Amino acid sequence: MNLSSNDKQLKISILYKNNILQDMCFFKNYKNSDLYNKLKELKQVLNKKGL
Repeated sequence: MNLSSNDKQLKISILYKNNILQDMCFFKNYKNSDLYNKLKELKQVLNKKGL
């Protein structure tokens, strides 16, 4: 599978966001925060797309 530079950049940003999401799981205060919910939603969308 060949990835264009845009795809690689996207993959890097996805990994970065997933790490942020995992880090935030340790902070219960963030559970109801807007940012947490948006990242969680993004992760679900990306998982459906197989990224």
